[in-house]
Amino acid sequence: MSSRFNLLSVSVFLSLWMLLGNCYFNPAVQMVVNPTVAEEPDVASAGFIAALATPPALPSPYFSLVSSSPADGEDLITSQSTISFTFSETLDLDIPNASTWIATNILQAQPLLNFNPTVTISDNKFDLSLSSAIGPGFTYIITFGSGIKVKSGKPLAPGTKVTFTCNGCTPT
Repeated sequence: MSSRFNLLSVSVFLSLWMLLGNCYFNPAVQMVVNPTVAEEPDVASAGFIAALATPPALPSPYFSLVSSSPADGEDLITSQSTISFTFSETLDLDIPNASTWIATNILQAQPLLNFNPTVTISDNKFDLSLSSAIGPGFTYIITFGSGIKVKSGKPLAPGTKVTFTCNGCTPT
């Protein structure tokens, strides 16, 4: 047996060496050996870029009613003796005459609620006590006047109102 390579052996060896040795640079082999994998976007950098692209939210020029008791749209089961309103900011109320203040700032549609001439204020909340029971079957709508102020000087959001009924209330 001869130790010499023949032409066929050398050409096969060189062909395999060229094919396999150039895998990194050969596009036909690269698709088989190293398939392209779609990468998921980096969540952290995507959030950072989105935060840069989103303009900052402007603060509201108004303060708002956060909650009330009774709540807006509530159907009471029993009559309440106090109605409470909680706002988004600290109230700045100077009420020398409670009856006048209530008449000008607690605006009502018919039927009317009758309030005692006292207003209890604490930070961002005020309470009004009723002098008579809430009537059954009526829808009450309370809107607010311009005398309800906060320390920041912002006005109350336009159209702020509370609507409630008391179908479970007993007639007086």
